[in-house]
Parts: sequence; structure tokens; C-alpha cells
Amino acid sequence: MAKKSLKVGDKVKWYDPDIKYRDLNVIWTISKIYGDLNDENTIILITNEYGSEAEVSQNEIKKIN
Repeated sequence: MAKKSLKVGDKVKWYDPDIKYRDLNVIWTISKIYGDLNDENTIILITNEYGSEAEVSQNEIKKIN
């Protein structure tokens, strides 16, 4: 998947690098993109239906349909 196809509002799964906290059953929504998606260091703010939010690296998330 081309990273630059991500946009605010997309539904994603977060592959938390800390495996003991990774829960692939939770669907996250992209809330804000800090910077240019062509830069692999760009940080993305994601939120979930439980009120949690996380600032993640774009290589930690995968867009779902």
C-alpha cells in the first residue's frame, strides 16, 4: 500500500511495536497527520471508539477496508 494514500478519517489497525499491548481487534481512525506522508518519520494521531489516542509512526499502521 502506498503510504501517501492515507488520509484523515481512514480506518486502520495499529501494529503496536510493544507486542504485549498490541490488540488487532481494535479499529483506529486517523485523526491528524503531522507532516508529509512521503517522509517515513511523519507521525499520525489515531483514536479509537474507547476514547484512546496514540501518536504513531506511519509504518505501524495498516489501512483497512
